[in-house]
Amino acid sequence: MGRGNGGIIGPTNDPKFCGSATFTFNAPGTFKAAPSTSAVNALLVAGGGGGGEGGGGAGGFLPVNPSPVTGGNSYPVTVGAGGAGAACTPDGLGSDGANSTFNGNTATGGGGGASFYTGPASVKNGRPGGSGGGGSTSGTPNNYSSNGGSGTPQGNNGSGGWSNRTGGGGGGKGGAGGTANNPQGALAGPGSSWPGDCVTYAGGGRGGGPAGSLPACCRPPGGGGGNGPSIRSGVDGLGGGGCGNNGDGGDGIVKIIDPNGNFSFSGIVSLKDQFAYIKAGNWR
Repeated sequence: MGRGNGGIIGPTNDPKFCGSATFTFNAPGTFKAAPSTSAVNALLVAGGGGGGEGGGGAGGFLPVNPSPVTGGNSYPVTVGAGGAGAACTPDGLGSDGANSTFNGNTATGGGGGASFYTGPASVKNGRPGGSGGGGSTSGTPNNYSSNGGSGTPQGNNGSGGWSNRTGGGGGGKGGAGGTANNPQGALAGPGSSWPGDCVTYAGGGRGGGPAGSLPACCRPPGGGGGNGPSIRSGVDGLGGGGCGNNGDGGDGIVKIIDPNGNFSFSGIVSLKDQFAYIKAGNWR
């Protein structure tokens, strides 16, 4: 019987870290760098803002290339949740999305879209955020207007709303929210993608129009933003803004590429070594 390897016949082998691996976080967790890794590439997308008559702003889109780390160390990851739609708040504003964080980097949550509650002139401006939320409308054709919320370098501004329930569009990473016009609500700002990743993230929420009318030809190009018709929530994992008073923002995401994260071995690994690799967090 073999000795020194847990009773298994054959040579023991050490693990190898050969090539890159992508670690995806849709909820809070912990990333552990491979022993030989000194830097990783990361994408942080925050939660999208909740919608109102104005669309919610997309969560901040933050690529970090590279992000220095210490091999073998563990790093907490926070993934921002999307904000609630305006109907769930007392002040007629969609809630802002929550931030996503990793290794000292923060993607800022999207700004909430605005709604109106107390009269024809009770318009509100969109909330600021990673991308800004869209402004609300007057509810009557009296040309009351509002402003969109301001964005950050991680996104863009939302647009203002106009009369007759035409809400402003939420900003997205790929551009600002469009201008509101009657009878349709404003287009949302489009999303953006990470090089090497075919997914489009961080699109804004569409502004509301009369009875929620939204023809398919006018929907925003991706990014997970709520695009109607009527109420639509942003897509979880894409950080899109919500559309409509009950349209919640989509949850964010964090992706980390470790250049040495592909853990593999060939042959036989002793039980003792296997336990040590599991305890160290290197058994993948």
